[in-house]
Amino acid sequence: METRGIRTVILIITLLFCILIQPGVAGTPYVVEPVANPDLISAVPVDPVPVSFFHLSPREMAIFLALMFSPLLLFPIEILFTFRLFLFLGYRKAEQNVVLFNDNRQKICQAIQSNPGIFFNGLCRVTGINRGTVKYHLIMLQLTGKISAFSCAGPDRYFENNGRFSEIERLIFMYLQERTATKIIWLVLENPDISQTEVVEHVGISAPSVSRHMAVLIHDGIVTMQKKGRQVHYRISENVDPVLQKYRGRVAL
Repeated sequence: METRGIRTVILIITLLFCILIQPGVAGTPYVVEPVANPDLISAVPVDPVPVSFFHLSPREMAIFLALMFSPLLLFPIEILFTFRLFLFLGYRKAEQNVVLFNDNRQKICQAIQSNPGIFFNGLCRVTGINRGTVKYHLIMLQLTGKISAFSCAGPDRYFENNGRFSEIERLIFMYLQERTATKIIWLVLENPDISQTEVVEHVGISAPSVSRHMAVLIHDGIVTMQKKGRQVHYRISENVDPVLQKYRGRVAL
């Protein structure tokens, strides 16, 4: 802690010193002479394009602001961006390390680890934490890179941000958090080419409801459909089948 304070004081003194000596340096005359360049002389002139200040990169913004006060400020700014002194001072590292020191935040993170693809209402139910608090901690966990949100025509689903799951796995886990979709997916997996009538009988919902669920699953590439006569038959997509076999047994919350 003392070392950090010393570094901060040294940085402030350096900046003040650069500002104070600026008038003397600014009085030194200098001459800028053009250099003949045949390529530039023969080149077609291009109209300049105005760029908004807020479209600049953070480094360019810092340089622009430094030039408003003193050109000598460019040196410490370049040092900051070259060596990433902010990271060197430990701010970002400390932020990453302490994010899970909060009990509620840790409970939410553990619930996401245990239930990949869980949605907001499921998190509130599993953790027993009120909605406002869950929403706040989800924002903090996303800002610090601990979790990521996945959305596909519905509410956000949350996963650990560790590259553990592929996009297709995230999509599957999203559906495995819904009871009816889970029943349909496992039923079709265990009974390839099952008919719509059989799905209605096993799942216990109406034919229109089965059609709606199947339309979404087909659209997202989880299930394929084939007509045989007047009957519609379903099977799990080839690229989804091995993933489901890998995670067989998972149930919705």
